[in-house]
Formats: sequence, C-alpha cells, structure tokens
Amino acid sequence: MLAVCLIALGAGIIITGIWFPGEVFKYVYGVVFGTIFAVLKLMLLERSINKSANLSEGQAQNYIRLHYMLRYFLTGAVLAVAALKGLSVLIGVFVCLMSLRPSIHIVNWQMKKQKKFE
Repeated sequence: MLAVCLIALGAGIIITGIWFPGEVFKYVYGVVFGTIFAVLKLMLLERSINKSANLSEGQAQNYIRLHYMLRYFLTGAVLAVAALKGLSVLIGVFVCLMSLRPSIHIVNWQMKKQKKFE
C-alpha cells in the first residue's frame, strides 16, 4: 500500500505542480495524512478480525459490524477535516484511502505468480 501511495505522491506532485503550482505542499500533506490513516485503518481491521476469532458467531458478527461502522465513521471524519483544509488536501487523502484496493490486487497477483512458479 505504501508503494501505491508513493506512486500517487509522485504523479500527484507532477500534476499538481503543472495545474496548481501553489498547492503542491497541500497535496503532499494530504497524501501523508491519508497514508497514515489508511495504515491505521488496516491495523484496526487486523485487530478486530483477530479479536472476533475468539468470540461466538453472534458476538463476532456484532463486533465486526460495530468496528466496520466505526472505521467508516472515522474515514468520514478524516475526509471532512481534509475538506476543510482545501481541495488539494482532500484529493491527497482520498487517493491514499483508495490505494488499499489496488494494493490488495497487486499482492494477490504476486502471490498467484509465485504459486504458479513453485
């Protein structure tokens, strides 16, 4: 995920530097903030999955749902704060929050490739 965020950072600096020259620092701030929050969300996800494994089925479902809603609420709060800081910050945060899905696809592709050659 960090590699995808670094790619987004580089591409965003170039694009922001061309179209919005005074907003480069704000975009970088948004990417850094978004990356930190995305990593924290992954840590929360891992923690909730590990804890729910020790609960009964009904308790685990409720626990996972609660933490799912908590993560979405936190994401909304982070996006709202970023929106207050400016469009460039919001775009940087959004790009890094959305980097999780491509990161998962890249990891899955690499794992399938390794299994194919083993």
